[in-house]
Formats: sequence, C-alpha cells, structure tokens
Amino acid sequence: MNEKPAAQEPFDTQREIVGGHVALKQLLDRLETTEDPRKLLEIIGELNALLTAHFRAEESATGLHEIISENAPQCLTQLQRLFDDHRVLLETVESVSCKLESYLRGPERIREEVTDLCRKLREHEAEESRLLTESLYTDLGRSS
Repeated sequence: MNEKPAAQEPFDTQREIVGGHVALKQLLDRLETTEDPRKLLEIIGELNALLTAHFRAEESATGLHEIISENAPQCLTQLQRLFDDHRVLLETVESVSCKLESYLRGPERIREEVTDLCRKLREHEAEESRLLTESLYTDLGRSS
C-alpha cells in the first residue's frame, strides 16, 4: 500500500515542456495586449503559476538536462545559464506583480493623502482665523 509515485517518464516531461511553451506564448500574447491593470494582475498571477510549473518540468531529472546531455552535451553550460535565468525571471514576475498591486492601491492612497491635506489646510485656516480674531477683537488697552 505504501507505493511510491511513479517517476515521470521522459516523454511525459518533454510533452509537458512543449505544452508549457505553447501556453506561455498564449499567456504572453494576452499580457502584452491587456491594458486593464486589474486584468494584468490576474494574468501575472497565471504567469507566475505557469512559469513555476514549467521551470520545474524543465529542471527535472527527465527534463531539458537529460535531453541536452544526451543530444548536445556541448550546450550544457548554456543550459545552466538558462536555468539560472529561471530564478531571475520568477523574481521579475513577482516584482511586476507587487508594482501592479501598489498601483491598484494608488487611488486609495491618493484619496487618503487628499483627505489628509484637506484636514491640515482646514486646521491651518482655523488657526489663522482664531489668531486674526484674537488680534482684532481683544482689547489690549491701546487707544485708537
């Protein structure tokens, strides 16, 4: 009953990698043509999930390393650079996601800043009015 999950066959991983490339191209097309920031954030989330799974498949024991080492071992150094890019690309996706979230919260933050500015100006004007009233209507014993 304690069976280990079967190791993924190389052909399955290769098919998964190719499918990931197709899905990635379609997702990138959507990303580049979307202007609505909320929709962009949604697509960036999809991109993060897709890339995480896709890179995992590429870096797996039956992934690109096996294919390249068997068919073009002279390209292993280039492959390692591409694998190193995976981390950087995922960090970039996360950074863009954070920036979009901040941008979407921007109107709320700006509204709070406007409200705060109005409050400060009202307090300032009230203090000026109080000071002016006090200076004009307080009898300091001066003769006119």
